[in-house]
Amino acid sequence: MNTLPAYPRIPYGEADFMRIRRNGWLYVDKTRFLRRLEQERYAFLIRPRRFGKSLWVTLLEPDFNEMVGFTAAEVRGLVEMYCDLGVFNQDAATVLGIMGEWYNGYRFAEEAETDLYNSDMVLYYLKRSMPNRSVPTYLIDSNVRIDYGKLRHLLTVGRRMEERRLNGNFDLLRGVIGEERVAARIQPSFPAERLDDGRNFLSLLHFFGLLSIRGASQGPPHLVVPNRTAKQILHGYLRDGYRE
Repeated sequence: MNTLPAYPRIPYGEADFMRIRRNGWLYVDKTRFLRRLEQERYAFLIRPRRFGKSLWVTLLEPDFNEMVGFTAAEVRGLVEMYCDLGVFNQDAATVLGIMGEWYNGYRFAEEAETDLYNSDMVLYYLKRSMPNRSVPTYLIDSNVRIDYGKLRHLLTVGRRMEERRLNGNFDLLRGVIGEERVAARIQPSFPAERLDDGRNFLSLLHFFGLLSIRGASQGPPHLVVPNRTAKQILHGYLRDGYRE
């Protein structure tokens, strides 16, 4: 019987930073951003659903800071590390291609030039693939899907089922999916009752991680569908909207 070598545990779903460090689990250091963050008088950091926000909060408790999201180099380093440890036997180039297509493409500022991977989804893939398993059957963790019921009222009007009909946001969503991008400036704040405004609705999709910023040399930036995960979720909204 072959004995697998010891390897760092994947802390997928773990939100306690100190527990991760004490137990020697996998940790991608982001503290290099601490000095830049401390130079800001006010800092408001947003991240999509299942993007490590709870873990980030626990980093603040012992006066540490971390910027979530993995770079391409960090993802490659993780894959190569587990390959070298003998517990990950998938072809590295193929895996990086899959992860890039499904988990990459996030930017959170107009001036950003580097795409980020959803760190939570990268860890999900690695955990489901070890030790020495094949590509996961499901590439999207069910927890990353935002329940359509939570957004349904933003796509339809009418309180009763027989009165309900699709509104302008539905047509806007359909156009975004078709073109995979839309020129729009992120609204930093807006009241809940104004989510029927298309600009606010697009900003909300960005805050949910379903649209990502791409800078523009002139005019407003573009919001783009970052990857296949986001596109599949958005298609699900359209399908459920049509069914209603």
